[in-house]
Amino acid sequence: AEEGGGGPPHFAVCKRLSVLETSQQIDLILSGVSVAPSVTLSRATIQFAQPCKLHDHQDALVTVANGNLEMAVDFSVDKLSNFAVTPASGRLAPGASRELMVTFAPKQQGAVQKTLAVKLFKGAVHSLPLHVSGVCQGTNGRRRMVGGPLALPEDFAHEMQLALTGARPLGGGITTLALTQPVGDLAGTSKKSSWEQSEELDETLT
Repeated sequence: AEEGGGGPPHFAVCKRLSVLETSQQIDLILSGVSVAPSVTLSRATIQFAQPCKLHDHQDALVTVANGNLEMAVDFSVDKLSNFAVTPASGRLAPGASRELMVTFAPKQQGAVQKTLAVKLFKGAVHSLPLHVSGVCQGTNGRRRMVGGPLALPEDFAHEMQLALTGARPLGGGITTLALTQPVGDLAGTSKKSSWEQSEELDETLT
């Protein structure tokens, strides 16, 4: 039976457990609450505005937020060629948000357009589309291979190349992220958070 009133619906059912050996009967009341997930992305579209060279990469940031104050949410993003999301999976506590880094690392020349799916509970409940596009022109030489007995952990670290001029509307009111300058060109940003890097880049490029 569903209980009335405001807020999320509550369900309860009564079952009777019979013990044959002793003829004992025990009443069990099972109850539960139905809570709908409320997860949003800070933007639905990311456009890498500047061409990216082959064997190079560009990064953009998007925030996934859990608007439900009662339920934690598991999310995951499947891999797609030329694009990657870090972290690719995680858990959002009630009311929490997390910053995701979207990387465009082209494997061939030309324009690329894909749709990433941010899945909730492995897609069993819902998925949020994130449209991404970029252009690959030119090459950055041969791909640098990292490894060997002398390699250090920092040699395998992803060097963020994020530059942000601010969101601007496209047709239909969709916002985009324009990448124009590697983050490494700005002194002192490597040890700061992604949010601080974005704010400094806004001030530098305006």
